[in-house]
Amino acid sequence: MLYLSNKPDFNAVAVRLIQRNSVDCVYSSVSAPVYDESTMQVSTTSQTFNIKARPTQGSYEERNSPNLVGLELCAFLIAGDDLSVQPKPEDSISYAGNAFTVLKVQNVMSNNQTTAYYRILTKRG
Repeated sequence: MLYLSNKPDFNAVAVRLIQRNSVDCVYSSVSAPVYDESTMQVSTTSQTFNIKARPTQGSYEERNSPNLVGLELCAFLIAGDDLSVQPKPEDSISYAGNAFTVLKVQNVMSNNQTTAYYRILTKRG
């Protein structure tokens, strides 16, 4: 195996490319529901993060995802270092006055097994 010392770091390149074409967004991570015995209610909390993300056209294969037909989709590329929580479905991203709900998260890993970036498929609304 050949290792070159001047080989660019995949994480650094991914972050640089995402940041170069990114916009300001707000990522909201919703916690799992928690039951409060004293009030007898279920509640959730959310954390918000100001992030840089690269919005792209959302894509899917109709035969694999018939539930996505007719939805306004957007995929966001977010550098792994920009988000301190693990993204998950039902979280949301606010961008350009619109709210997008997370449907699917793809975690792209680098050679050293750290997250280089996330590709997050969302639906508007």
